[in-house]
Amino acid sequence: MTDHEKFNNLLEEIECSREEFADFIGIKYTSLTNQLAPSKELPRWAKSALIIERKQTEQELCEFFKFFRDYGERLIGLTIDEFVKTYIKHKNEDHEPRRGSKKDI
Repeated sequence: MTDHEKFNNLLEEIECSREEFADFIGIKYTSLTNQLAPSKELPRWAKSALIIERKQTEQELCEFFKFFRDYGERLIGLTIDEFVKTYIKHKNEDHEPRRGSKKDI
């Protein structure tokens, strides 16, 4: 996958059109389209967005696996969806669960 494709996928993931993105970063849509033309090298600002996204994904995966390491044994029997929802709830509540039952997480 090219950097251009990765950047386009990133915009799709955050549900942001090119028009919205151009407005957000304070440039005209035509300028954005020109800068992101597949025939040109991806601009540095777009590459930096890809690097930040990759680093955030890596950090999120590390946090998820640390949660799995610390609490996974107590959550045996949950489906993958239930486990992920438990992780997200835990993360959003930003608290340290007590060692104990599933209810404590």
